[in-house]
Amino acid sequence: AQDARDRLVESLKEEAKTAATPKKKTQVVVVDGQNVRFRRTPSTKGEIVLNEEGQTLYPRKGQELTYLGTSGNFYKIDWYGEEYYISRDYTHLKTK
Repeated sequence: AQDARDRLVESLKEEAKTAATPKKKTQVVVVDGQNVRFRRTPSTKGEIVLNEEGQTLYPRKGQELTYLGTSGNFYKIDWYGEEYYISRDYTHLKTK
């Protein structure tokens, strides 16, 4: 019986530690405009990202993209494992 009580006490201590640990806040880039282009470099002169058919790749308005950093007037984002840039003029950062 003492063993079971000891295990229960240890289990409760672990739960308390986990509950007390604050969750890490993450930031995402939210697309505000339509037809906002991904770029390969942080510049309006940077190469526009195209899909396999050679068409411009656009995120959807309201879509949340993984934020990786800021470079000038561009956010660096992750798009399905690829790193691109998107203008800050048509997006905003949101903390989750």
